Amino acid sequence: MASSDAQVIELKHARNHEEPKYIALEDLNFAWLEEEIVTVIQMWSEGRPIWDIADALKRPQEEVIVLLIDMSMKGGIKERIGGVYGDRAS
Repeated sequence: MASSDAQVIELKHARNHEEPKYIALEDLNFAWLEEEIVTVIQMWSEGRPIWDIADALKRPQEEVIVLLIDMSMKGGIKERIGGVYGDRAS
C-alpha cells in the first residue's frame, strides 16, 4: 500500500468512516505570500476595513477574514476598534 493510500485511509477513519458530503470553502485559496502578510498587517494597523484589504490583495473577503482569524488566534494581529470594519465602523 502506498503512503498516500495510507493517508487516505487514516483520513477516512478520522472523519467517521464516511466520504465527505460537503467541503467548506474548497474553492478558496488560503495560502499566503510573505508580502501579502506584510500588507495585511500594515493595513490592519492603519484601521483599514476588510474590503479595502481584500481589494489591495485582489482576493475575496472570505480569504482575508480566514487569514485575520488565524492571525488573531496566533497573536499576529491585535484586536482593534471597529473590528473588520476598522475606522469605517459606525
